[in-house]
Amino acid sequence: MPRVTPDGFRIEAAGGGLTIGPGRIYVDGLLAENHGGTPDAWDVRLANLAGTTPLDYAAQPYYPDPQPLPAGGPHLVYVDVWQRDVTAIEDPQALLEPALGVDTTGRRQTVWQVRVLADVGAIDCSTPDDEIPNWLRTIAPSAGRLSTDTGVPDFEPDPCQLPPAAGYRGLENQLYRVEVHTGGPVGTATFKWSRDNATVASRVSHIDAAGTRITVESVGRDDVLAFHDGDWIEITDDWREFAGLPGELRRIRPAGGVDRNARTLAFDDALPGADFPTDAQQATDPARNTRVRRWDQAGPIRDEDGTEIGNVDTGGTGEIGIPPAGTRLFLEHGILVEFDLASAGGEFHSGDYWVFAARSATADIERLALAPPLGVHHHYARLAIVDFPDDETDCRRLWPPEAQGAGCACTVCVDADAHNAGSATIQHAIDAIKDIGGTICLGVGSFRLDRPLTIQGARSLTLRGQGRASVLEARQGAAIVIDGGSGVALERFSAVGIVAEATAIAVIDVADVTDLRIARVDVVGGPPGNAVVTAIGLSGVLLRAEITECGLAADRGVALQADKAHNWLLSAELRIARNIVLGLRNGVDLGGNCLHYGNTRISDNLILAGDGAAVVATGATLPATAVAIADNTIHCRGDGIHCGIDRATISGNRIAGLVGNGADAIVLTDGLLPEGEGKVDICDNALGPMQGNAIRIARALDFATVRDNRIEAIGLAALAMEKNAAANALQVRANHCRQLGQALANSEAAYAALQLVRVERGEVCGNHIVEVARSAVATPAIAALRGVALGKLMIDGNTFDDVGPDRSSGETAAIRLPTPFDQVQVDDNRIERIRAATQTLSLAIWRAIDIGPEPRRFVAGLAPVALVAAGELAFVLTETLAIGLPARRAAASLRGNQLRALLSDVELVRSAGTDHCLFADNHCEAEGEAGRDPRIADLASRTVTASGNRMIAAGDRRTLVLRPGQKLAIVTANTSTGGIDVQGGSPLPNDILFSNLIGS
Repeated sequence: MPRVTPDGFRIEAAGGGLTIGPGRIYVDGLLAENHGGTPDAWDVRLANLAGTTPLDYAAQPYYPDPQPLPAGGPHLVYVDVWQRDVTAIEDPQALLEPALGVDTTGRRQTVWQVRVLADVGAIDCSTPDDEIPNWLRTIAPSAGRLSTDTGVPDFEPDPCQLPPAAGYRGLENQLYRVEVHTGGPVGTATFKWSRDNATVASRVSHIDAAGTRITVESVGRDDVLAFHDGDWIEITDDWREFAGLPGELRRIRPAGGVDRNARTLAFDDALPGADFPTDAQQATDPARNTRVRRWDQAGPIRDEDGTEIGNVDTGGTGEIGIPPAGTRLFLEHGILVEFDLASAGGEFHSGDYWVFAARSATADIERLALAPPLGVHHHYARLAIVDFPDDETDCRRLWPPEAQGAGCACTVCVDADAHNAGSATIQHAIDAIKDIGGTICLGVGSFRLDRPLTIQGARSLTLRGQGRASVLEARQGAAIVIDGGSGVALERFSAVGIVAEATAIAVIDVADVTDLRIARVDVVGGPPGNAVVTAIGLSGVLLRAEITECGLAADRGVALQADKAHNWLLSAELRIARNIVLGLRNGVDLGGNCLHYGNTRISDNLILAGDGAAVVATGATLPATAVAIADNTIHCRGDGIHCGIDRATISGNRIAGLVGNGADAIVLTDGLLPEGEGKVDICDNALGPMQGNAIRIARALDFATVRDNRIEAIGLAALAMEKNAAANALQVRANHCRQLGQALANSEAAYAALQLVRVERGEVCGNHIVEVARSAVATPAIAALRGVALGKLMIDGNTFDDVGPDRSSGETAAIRLPTPFDQVQVDDNRIERIRAATQTLSLAIWRAIDIGPEPRRFVAGLAPVALVAAGELAFVLTETLAIGLPARRAAASLRGNQLRALLSDVELVRSAGTDHCLFADNHCEAEGEAGRDPRIADLASRTVTASGNRMIAAGDRRTLVLRPGQKLAIVTANTSTGGIDVQGGSPLPNDILFSNLIGS
């Protein structure tokens, strides 16, 4: 019984009657609600209209005709709760939409009845069940069990049926329902069955005076799902259902029993008029929801041997007696059912039912083996013991239970008034138990602190308040200083630090603690001017530290507090999770001299940060350590995450700029050990909107993955490597990037959406990159993907769409790979630049793929990384480095790409300055008349291979020009609308024309 409704189902005896209190009760997990008696009023606890007076026993909503109350006593009053299936047939007013006249689904309704078990003797509320007379019989569940199988009904050969060996012999899929009609033991209990889950049903609107003809709302949907002459039907209503009684079974007259025009069903045996009352017009009572349902038992009943043991249609009541265990009965089409009891002396209950499917495709049925019934399942709870006329004992159990006595949860209790008066302070309590351990409980109120509470060398000490009602007011800024100790916990209070001077201070300052727990503590720090206030400051050695479910508001939420003896932090198993952090500078700042060991996890926090990075982790990790920054929601004016540690995972975060601001979402920068392993995994993050870059790499990495991120509405790049960035191995996979370069509307700097720098082994695979620099009209150069100073790079299976603005005088390329590099593979990518048939493009220089030396005017603008090449010498220039590159014989492979764009003043594909170029199996299409020859590709390399390409352009001008430096070219199996030239414009040799198809 929930304490929020303490009067729920409270039983009161008065004058020989019973009332039931309004409210709720949970019985075996089922919620029953008593909405009480009139008048109704709005209940803020239940958030609905509810009665304000107890309900009379005789006025129960689901017990319309309750059993009369006995006299005397004692009697046990209990509640019976169960769930019933309700459709528009049972409750049309609630479930039938008047505008449509149909209902598309059924509902499950929880109903309840308060009943009385009479004459239980001298019992109390705790008497065991088996010592209460007739109680076990009352609450006993059904013992009925059912098994199903198939057999060979040799007594009904039919050439239209499937052969006997097939099992189920029916030609239609069916859902059979077997239901107990009359409950009781074997020999008394009976059953009925339906092949359509008893769904052929209708409401009964009238019953004639003789009780042999009923008028229904519908005789059926079609010839199959309808009532027919000779069918067995069951007439029932809510009163019979709530009383646990089956309906009346009647057989529709075999000849003329169904009148479809009048919507009537006629039968010979009259209904008992007292059970189905009607008015003067023979209309049924709408409140009783009288209804009729079809069942499909008919004709002879045979056992497994084919022996007829009865006939439903000849002199029977329509019920089939349940035989003893071991006797299997045929229903139809070879289906066998067998009943059993789970325990000796058990009984079947009226309404027990089972369903099983029969499928014609498999010629089999769903097998049940001693299956208990699917329903109806009743649940019971004792409410009271009554002695009429006026005495009752409440047996309900309220939850949660009330605390009794002083208890042992608190070792010392501190009252706010006593603390503020100085007679019994929190510090007195700490000093008294810090060496022996215990719990200090704070009362409700504000506790003034003229100096911080000091917890030094404590063992197993807990400081616990009453939630936000317990407030520590620190007049000097610092509220609690914890120095040394083990097993220290702060729980359920608020701390407010009021800083009086410009200094660096922590409201809660922790150093050198083993097993620290800070949970559900709210910390607020208020700085004057340029003071730096940290909500929770950490330093020294922390082993197993946990900060969870706190609310922190200060310049920094959780941070290294490095302005004292310990200007460093060594943490092992540090967890910062499920906090709400408002950091005017940083949310979590673990930069500087922070060392992590074991597992460090910053997860599931909501962080609103100011100009600094929301999360900073730029310390260092010791061997066998992992750092996870995961599943945080970050809104920031500055950067989102700064990471400068090894073996870090940044996953599942949602990072967006705060009120249209935000710089870079994720920044990989140098940490405490810039020469560390540099292993980072960035995955499954949702980044944007942000004004800067989604991911910015400004450090050297050994191995990094950027995968499965959703990057959207970014001011600059999706991924930008700059400064001293480099990677031995880099994977960029399955990222979804759109609306990139939005801050370039008036920029005159060149731009790349993905910029890779000094990557020795790289993979850019399966990414979706669309809407790149769409408003960058003044930008001199644009690239969706740019790679500088590469070793081996694979660009595979990506989509590049809408790269560059519609009107541009600068140079635009979907993929730009300046030489020198070692080897690049551009395979199976789709590059599209035609967005709609009505689009007007004005492009001077637009290429799908551009490989070769960068133009001078392009290099100068692409800050902050430029590539300068002259002969055999090449240099990468960044803001901090000038790096010489080794001479490499570049090899480029372009295979299986789909390229489609409008013609500009240049070819669609350019490759120059490589040692070898492979151009194979590409499908290239250039639309429009603009541009010069060649329209598709210009390939200049020491050796060139072009094979299997499909090149389409308007007219018959050249589509492909090959410029092999040593006159080494292989041209074969290409299909082209225009000419293919080799060696500086020379026509294709005649002997090669045989292996290429030229012309539209």
